[in-house]
Amino acid sequence: MTLDDLKQYELVYLATPYTLYYMGLDQAYTDACRLTSDLMVRGIRSFSPIAQGHGLSVEAGVSPGAVSLWYWFNQGYMNKCDALVVGCLHGWLESKGVQHEIAEFLKQRKPRYLLDPLTRTVTKMVDS
Repeated sequence: MTLDDLKQYELVYLATPYTLYYMGLDQAYTDACRLTSDLMVRGIRSFSPIAQGHGLSVEAGVSPGAVSLWYWFNQGYMNKCDALVVGCLHGWLESKGVQHEIAEFLKQRKPRYLLDPLTRTVTKMVDS
């Protein structure tokens, strides 16, 4: 499967690790932006809570640790998005936020995909 296959969706939600990212919050933001822009230039509309929320966190002083606030904020986007794409950056399996997003899309019975950040290959997640 390729990134082009994601064009079938009006809007995808890009989940990436953030709070405990091994290179820090600023690098988590940069890496999320790189994946988001890569999707954009390939004609795939996406929402990245990290690309959107990092600036809010920094400029408005909203703590990255305010989990219930971020879950509430992102829920509306999860409801609107047609599919989930997990950017498999270092630590995505351990990320509580990413795991929450995967569970939410599974609950909503929406398609979920894994995106390799190096090869840009896409793999469909199977229901377990």
